[in-house]
Amino acid sequence: MSEDKDFDALQTAEVTIERNGKSRTYLVTEFTKLDAQQAFNINKDNGKRDPVKARQVDSRLIARAVQVMDGNGGLTPITFAQAEVLPQSVSRKLVAAVLEINGIGGEDEDEKN
Repeated sequence: MSEDKDFDALQTAEVTIERNGKSRTYLVTEFTKLDAQQAFNINKDNGKRDPVKARQVDSRLIARAVQVMDGNGGLTPITFAQAEVLPQSVSRKLVAAVLEINGIGGEDEDEKN
């Protein structure tokens, strides 16, 4: 039974980003199906596309899946408000890590081979 538990456990990955001569390490956690549905939801209650929600997808992905690691093994979740003001280069790297751990994207590379 523990074998199934290990199979169903959410995966994590450490991502270190260097910027301005400093580095910060983040822990990225795989989504549950419900988390993914909520993070990628860009519709209003009436089912029509919500342009505000669509613009906020990256920040929702980061806020749901990324925590900052401190040097002592502690973790601090990134809030939605913090994700909204991250530098673009940091945001893009974190979003790429979230998508990768969730098996989203990368199809173009597979299709080339």
